Amino acid sequence: MDGTNGWGIPNSLNHDNIDGNITNPTLNTVRISGSPAYGDAPIEEVSIIAESAGALYQLWDGQGSLLASGVLGNQSIILPYASVNIRPTIDLQPGGWVRHASFIGELGTPMNNGTLDVGGNGVVDWSWDTTQNGAFGWFDGHHLQQNPSSTPWTSPGTVLDQGTVLYAGDDITWTWANGREDSLQSGEYRILDSPWTGILNQSDPTNFSFFWMAISWHSTTSITGLGPGLRTIQSDAINGTGPALIDAGALQIPIVLQADIGGVSLSGSISHAQRIVNVIDLVPSGTMVPEQNITIISTHTHLFNRNLLNTGILRMQSDTGIDIEVHVEDIPSDPVATQVFGTEKMALTSVSVTTAGPMGFHIYWNFRTQWAFDDADSITVLAEVIEADGFTLGPASSMIGGSNYQAMENDLEVVSWQVRDEQSRLLSNEWDARYPLHAKSSSTISISGTVRFEGLANAHPSPDAYTVALELNGVNVTSQSIGTSGESGSFSASIELPNGSGNVTISPWILQIGPSGTPIFGALDASAGELFVEVKTDPNPPSLGPLMIYTPNGGQLADGNILSPDRTIPFWIEVQDEELLDTFVSLRCWFESYDDADQDGIPDESEYGEDSQFLGGVPRGTIRVDFPAVGLSMMDENDRISCYVEGGDYAGHEFAGGGGPGFDNDLATMFVQTQEPTQLSLPSISLNRHEEMSLLMGIKHTFSFTLQDPNGLESIDLIELDIAGDGQGVLQYNPLNGTLFSRSNGPVLPLSVESEPLGDDAYLVEISFAINFGAPEEWLQGQWVPSLRIEEDGEAVTGGGSNLHHLAWALDNRLMWRVDAIEDLTPPSMPIFENKLNLQPGDSMAFTASIVHRELNQKISIELPPLSTIEINVLDGEVPYTVYTSANGGEFTTTIDFDANYWLGPTHAVQFGLANHSGLNTSLPDMAFDVAIDSVPPRIEFQTTSLVQLRSDSLSNQLVSFTVEDEGGMGDQGLVLHWVFRRDGLDISGSKSSVDMGLGVHSDDLWVYSKYVNMTPSVALFPGDMLLVWVEGQDLAGNQLQGPGTEYSPRVPALEIMHFTPDLVSIWVDNDEPEVGEIIQIDARIHNIGNLAGELNISLWAWEPQPNSEPLIIELESQDLALDARQSVLLRFEFEAWREGDLQLYFILNGDADSRIPIDIAPIREEGASLSWFERVFGDGPLVVSMLILVCTALGFGAAMLWLREDDRDEWEEDFDDEEEECPAPPERFPDESPPPIPQDLLDVQQEEE
Repeated sequence: MDGTNGWGIPNSLNHDNIDGNITNPTLNTVRISGSPAYGDAPIEEVSIIAESAGALYQLWDGQGSLLASGVLGNQSIILPYASVNIRPTIDLQPGGWVRHASFIGELGTPMNNGTLDVGGNGVVDWSWDTTQNGAFGWFDGHHLQQNPSSTPWTSPGTVLDQGTVLYAGDDITWTWANGREDSLQSGEYRILDSPWTGILNQSDPTNFSFFWMAISWHSTTSITGLGPGLRTIQSDAINGTGPALIDAGALQIPIVLQADIGGVSLSGSISHAQRIVNVIDLVPSGTMVPEQNITIISTHTHLFNRNLLNTGILRMQSDTGIDIEVHVEDIPSDPVATQVFGTEKMALTSVSVTTAGPMGFHIYWNFRTQWAFDDADSITVLAEVIEADGFTLGPASSMIGGSNYQAMENDLEVVSWQVRDEQSRLLSNEWDARYPLHAKSSSTISISGTVRFEGLANAHPSPDAYTVALELNGVNVTSQSIGTSGESGSFSASIELPNGSGNVTISPWILQIGPSGTPIFGALDASAGELFVEVKTDPNPPSLGPLMIYTPNGGQLADGNILSPDRTIPFWIEVQDEELLDTFVSLRCWFESYDDADQDGIPDESEYGEDSQFLGGVPRGTIRVDFPAVGLSMMDENDRISCYVEGGDYAGHEFAGGGGPGFDNDLATMFVQTQEPTQLSLPSISLNRHEEMSLLMGIKHTFSFTLQDPNGLESIDLIELDIAGDGQGVLQYNPLNGTLFSRSNGPVLPLSVESEPLGDDAYLVEISFAINFGAPEEWLQGQWVPSLRIEEDGEAVTGGGSNLHHLAWALDNRLMWRVDAIEDLTPPSMPIFENKLNLQPGDSMAFTASIVHRELNQKISIELPPLSTIEINVLDGEVPYTVYTSANGGEFTTTIDFDANYWLGPTHAVQFGLANHSGLNTSLPDMAFDVAIDSVPPRIEFQTTSLVQLRSDSLSNQLVSFTVEDEGGMGDQGLVLHWVFRRDGLDISGSKSSVDMGLGVHSDDLWVYSKYVNMTPSVALFPGDMLLVWVEGQDLAGNQLQGPGTEYSPRVPALEIMHFTPDLVSIWVDNDEPEVGEIIQIDARIHNIGNLAGELNISLWAWEPQPNSEPLIIELESQDLALDARQSVLLRFEFEAWREGDLQLYFILNGDADSRIPIDIAPIREEGASLSWFERVFGDGPLVVSMLILVCTALGFGAAMLWLREDDRDEWEEDFDDEEEECPAPPERFPDESPPPIPQDLLDVQQEEE
């Protein structure tokens, strides 16, 4: 690229011949233009080969139209259409460069001599003859076999690009259509880069010769008449023959193109006339709503004969499916309509049919929408007719609704509403700066509004199709109210507000949608929860201050005031409401001389005048209202003035205490009187001073005096006491309202004022005060004399109150801190002892201190200044510790945490005082006290003689004595002695007890406790029981006791259980087969296993059964005896058996039936059961004795004979006896022949031996 190969390079560019770069050194973009390039075929693609930076390219066709543009670089570009020639240009941006650039055109091939066979049936449906028309889409005249003509060519289609060459027969000039001038020298040719028709103002048209290079064009040709052939091809394909195929239900039609070269682009479709044409002419144009009459019009045309149309069908379907379907039978003659389904959504009311031209019908479908037809964004309407044989071509369709509007709407919404209070004031105006507005608690508010179908203007349900309810929600309160419905969607309702103060929201809800009893589906309250008005309930009326009279010295109370007739009275009053005041406050006054029209001396309501003042903005809080002044010059002596105030708050409450007409009801009653002189008694003036010489800072003092005033004490406007006479300590007393006050930040604090009538218009006045911390320093030196001044109507009315030297005083400002309370906050909370608090590491403490006067040790009656700060320091810690707290009056309370890491003990000083004394004229030194940190637990040690060996019968007065060793101290607090008795390792229930052990004496680290204690248990003790004793308590720091004698190491004295315990060891019955009438002896051995002597009664009882009643207890014998420790006694009891059977005998101890011990005795037999048959037959007389002797003689003779025979037998068995072991001899006595032996450890008494 050097400017010699068709490129035009401007001189402003630098051409580096060494590097070969063309660079733009300017600050503007410079264009390099290339010459047009022509191909002998259409140019369809351009390839760019370039090396550059900051360069852009453009490609232009022969008509000067832009084909492509972009960043210059290596790339290929598909042109938007075939071009005859192209012309490149390059734009070099500032600093851009290009080393080389090549634009290479790629030529296309237009079609020559082509034929087209649609269907592949061998029939040519379209052809192109190149010999006659040139190539398809390209015209260059080659087919004419001649040189180009100077006559402009025309193309068979629309021209895309045209290439033209201009030849100059001589030097020529011209102007392009855009105003650019151009020229060409004689004999030169130029390929034009713009249309030749844009050459204007030719210098000599005869020297302009145009040669046509080529034209690129395009056209669309319709091939018609294909229907019959395609139908045949379709039929063949269905039968499986012919060139076409059916694939997946689609007919694949072959298209055959034959050409010498090139190709064409094809697109097409098949169209035919319909047998039946269905058209929907009219559907509802807006959104439908329930209870609306609508009409749909459809037209149905038959290609041959409309009488072939038999049945019409109308369907309407939403996204949920077919909702409505209606059939019309026998359309040509007698149409009959039937609604198949959808009546609950859109009920058919009628159908009418009219003719439409020679071949069609109009059908008018009339419906009425229902409440069960839910919202639908769009509804598709389908209308069709069916021939009698069932033939149809499908329905026509139309749309109700769509993107611009909804098809069906049955939802309702509240679109406008107003909320008003009982005064008809609008509460729902959210644009009001005072919103939310106030309404009176428990009042009734009214609501009105409009209901419509959602989103539809001027579409309202009928009054019976909706009911609106109101819901009120507040804190812990909810209520509802039902409204009434009206025409055009109107409704009204009322609801009562709750008691109390707070915000409530009121919301409308459409409670009923659709007429009662009508099916409803999907109809909703679309505005539910969206609309609400917030109202503030106001239960409190606004308050009023007293009616005041303006004076140069401030306001004076109007009520009860005595006014001079020569005064002008300007009234003012303060009104207060935390919610919202009304906009006007009215003062109504009655002046007796001016307004008493009926001269009855009674202020009637109609006689009061009125003056109203406007409250602007958002009147809230406390507002002062000023009223115009009124002159009294025309009023008579002793005339009265009555005033009251009218107004209230926005909620409708009237002012509380605003008064009313009449002296008994008004807000203020004043009197017009001429002022009489006031006399002050100088001797009565006194001031209680400490020791008649000083006033103590912070301590209450009283200044008293008497005066006389015929108009009364209340007629005095002001009594002023200057306590020092220098104007710095001034107190002002207003007798009318009884207030005592001082000038702001004055050194004297008013405490109280008391007045007492003394008779004869005389009064005693006592003013109490205290001097505060801001007293002037000069009051500490010299003497200060008080002064007294009394004013009426702004003037002093007495003299002599300034000469009070006898009451001169000096200020005593010596104050000090006093610790009132110190508390250990960490359990166990321990008391202070000997002005020191003992704490464990990590404990917290609190203390309270107050300021007292050193002279009286009395707490001051004044408060520290508001910004005063108390500084508390804890000394001797690991790190500095300082905390600040605020005072509460003249005292403070603070808490300190003693971190175990910082406060190691043993003692730390807590020092406190004012952090800043500036501005305080007082002597108040800091104060300190000690806190001990004690982590060592106290150790207990019992005295060696205390609780060593105890007897259970002497526990009532046991001396308990022990010593506690603790360096930190135990204080005067007591310890608790606990004890419990234990049996078999378990505590005996009810045996645990405790007693407080008071401190006996202490010396240094030893604390001695001693007390006589009653340890007698409330339960019985038995041998083996143990006594455990321990002590609980803590030292002054809360450290628990340790060592022997504490809970986990109790003291266990040796406990001997003293008891008298008789035990029935054994029982013997002397008769194993007792009979009725026999004397039966029973022996019993009693043993005292205890270690105490005692007395015992043992009885023999029998339980004798009784028919149908409890057994009869019979005492057979009873014996008393005394037993020493471990002594045993043998007792004998005798009784006569009185009946047969089991006698149920028992031993009873001490008459206690529950102690019965059963006696095992054989059942009593009948009398004589032990006699033989002989005794029973012969009895026991002489005959019996003779018979016994005879029997005995016979028995003796028989025994002698047996003995002789026994000797022989003994010899025979002698050898045998030698071989056998010798049998053991029988015992001397058998066990059942005598009682068991007495145990060796039992000693019988003399009675037993006898």
